[in-house]
Amino acid sequence: RSRENESEVSVGIVHVGEEQSFAHIAAQSFFEGKNATASVSLIYSQKAKLKDVFESVTTGESTYGVLRIEST
Repeated sequence: RSRENESEVSVGIVHVGEEQSFAHIAAQSFFEGKNATASVSLIYSQKAKLKDVFESVTTGESTYGVLRIEST
């Protein structure tokens, strides 16, 4: 099958924090290792609160959400 016939698929990945935060770096590390084809476009977005990440995935705005787990 030729790649010319494949359409690009966009995958939304949302996380808490700014670009280059630990959550963003973890998301890139995880998903970019799995992105073996050029037909997948990874789109990262940031949210300020954990509940906003859940809402983004629940409403379909994003495909995956990356949450940090902290231990004190």
